[in-house]
Amino acid sequence: MGQIEDKGYSIKEDGTIVRDTKSSKVNQLKDKISNGGNPKHKKEGRHSYMWILLFIIVGIIIVGIAMYGGGDDGLSSDIKYQPSEEDFTNDDEQYNNSELSEVSQDPLGLCPDVNHPHEIDMGYGLKWACCNVGAASPIEYGDYFAYGEISPKESYRWESYKWCNGDGNSMTKYDDDIDNLSRLELSDDAARFNWGASWRMPTEPEIEILLQDCDWSWMSIGSTYGCKVTSQSGNAIFFPAAGYCGGNDYKYNKDHYGWYWVSTVPSLDGFGRSFVFGENNKQTTEMHLRYMGFSIRPVTK
Repeated sequence: MGQIEDKGYSIKEDGTIVRDTKSSKVNQLKDKISNGGNPKHKKEGRHSYMWILLFIIVGIIIVGIAMYGGGDDGLSSDIKYQPSEEDFTNDDEQYNNSELSEVSQDPLGLCPDVNHPHEIDMGYGLKWACCNVGAASPIEYGDYFAYGEISPKESYRWESYKWCNGDGNSMTKYDDDIDNLSRLELSDDAARFNWGASWRMPTEPEIEILLQDCDWSWMSIGSTYGCKVTSQSGNAIFFPAAGYCGGNDYKYNKDHYGWYWVSTVPSLDGFGRSFVFGENNKQTTEMHLRYMGFSIRPVTK
């Protein structure tokens, strides 16, 4: 019958199988054996897969470091408590309004134009200013004032408080034993002194209406946190969470809480009346030591 070629070997008539040394199949077989049973191109492909896997692992490590590897803006960035005088330091935290430069100064559309302040009718015949005293727009913090003082200052302590003789037990005004006044006089009203016209600080009953009859919504606008307050008529104002000043003009709890003085004088000497709100969406009126620097939001009829 002769020999029959078949894939690199021959079969003789007597059934004997003989390799054909001239066949290309033999060389392929040798290559396969020398490469551990894998063709050369598959070996090269395996190296490619190993490099890709290595790149993926390195990428995961880099992303992990970026997300968790040492950012300093974590949970301890602000201490949420009201410190005593002993806690005050000489460190100044200067408010830099440049970080708001790329944010609209009225992103909520509260005002008809850029000529702040505006009168916003929040009901009950009372109009609230669109921004704080010392602020040029609704989303700026503004200045800080001690209770019954009309100008911001560098030091907020009993020693620098206008209406005492160096401590909380030596009031010289707004004391039951001296004048029995139940409300700040307009000459000591920061809203009237700085803005004039009919602007003044709100009273405690006027604040209570705002707290009880309006919707308070915590939000952030750019880098500023605070509460949007919406009346039943739909008109709204924004209160920045400016924190408060203590010691050498040091800002505490900024962007976590807001404290605003009211003109009502409490019966407890050495204290002033204020309202406070926070990120936990709690709003209430409280009494605080008069030397502390709080925000002022004016009202008018």
